[in-house]
Amino acid sequence: MKRNRTWTFLVLVILISSAFSAAQSEQVLYPFTSADYTPGGVIFDNQGNLYGVATGAYGTTYGRVFELSPSANGWIETVLYTFTGGTDGYGPSETESLAFDAAGNLYGTTVRGGKGEGTVFRLTPVGAGKWTESVIHSFLGTQGSIPETGVTIAAGKLFGTTTVGTVGSIFEMSPQLGYRVIHQFGRVKNDGAGPMAAVTVDSAGNVYGTTYKGGAVGCGLGGFGCGTVFKLTPTSSGGWRYKQIYSFQGGSDGARPYGGVVIGPTGIVYGTTWLGGIGTDQCFSNAPGCGTVFELSPNTDGSYTHTVIYTFLGPPSDGGAPQGLILDPNGTLFGTTQFGGPFFSSGTVFELVPQGNGWQETVLHSFGQGNDGALIDSQPIMDSSGNIYGTTYSGGANGYGTVFEVTP
Repeated sequence: MKRNRTWTFLVLVILISSAFSAAQSEQVLYPFTSADYTPGGVIFDNQGNLYGVATGAYGTTYGRVFELSPSANGWIETVLYTFTGGTDGYGPSETESLAFDAAGNLYGTTVRGGKGEGTVFRLTPVGAGKWTESVIHSFLGTQGSIPETGVTIAAGKLFGTTTVGTVGSIFEMSPQLGYRVIHQFGRVKNDGAGPMAAVTVDSAGNVYGTTYKGGAVGCGLGGFGCGTVFKLTPTSSGGWRYKQIYSFQGGSDGARPYGGVVIGPTGIVYGTTWLGGIGTDQCFSNAPGCGTVFELSPNTDGSYTHTVIYTFLGPPSDGGAPQGLILDPNGTLFGTTQFGGPFFSSGTVFELVPQGNGWQETVLHSFGQGNDGALIDSQPIMDSSGNIYGTTYSGGANGYGTVFEVTP
């Protein structure tokens, strides 16, 4: 699973001061219990209910899909499906975990089970609050395996990634075409490797994403590369044209993009790197930097210009190890960091506002303040009012994480 990092985070025990109290409003909507072992990200339906997954504790539980519904007495959890650890898969992918189609079916992935190397599953509502699970693809390894994130739905198709050890692939699924790999990493020089985030599809049908490793040879820990950003463009023949639009160098530009990207109305690509950035701050014991937010601006010749728009400073004043981003209609970016902040480095929610020729960051909430939760490893979401929602996988009243809402 994605949380089994090779680096040890330097948890900083800091004297807490009221000066670090967040001015914004944060509230816990639901504290997870031991049954919800390792919760993932959540999504909304059109009725205001939240849906998500819990990965389970292997050998004891195998994961579940749940619904959280608001009520006069708080949010109520309903388990929609519990994985058995067999052909139905186990360990649902917790980052960008679920997606709805137009008919109200839920889709997701498991990193194991099925025929051995993970599954793509569908949950179909059958009435009276009941859902039926079906496996629509089982990974065997020859055409990808171990999907670390869920799927993205666009134009009636499912798009996703597999990690396949240190290489990986991008796949497409539809009722007409079935399952097919549209790019296999590692087959061209200096290609990316190990995609760890869901892909993004723009209004023209182009597919964008990141790889956690690969790219510049010799870069990063072990020389496995510092990661890349890629674009797939559909062709008139029904195929796809792959292009690497940036390869991270591991310095001030950042390294190891762990989240996906968002696309602005003018085609600018925004994303984050988990490591790197200028300065001497270390958020990890053997890797420099606390991460960056970047933009890739398209040029007329098809190339992209990379610019770092923010570099994280890490604790105590700032977050570190950023996850995914949200771009609101006003051009403001919102996101989360897994670590950092003044409260035992438990993570933050941040805002980036364009100002003149630069961007201004504001930490909207720092986690670790009592029962508000700690540590984030999933994509945040935003409602129509601009409120931010997400999950923590630790902390909370029961110690097993929370669903939170932050009002900027």
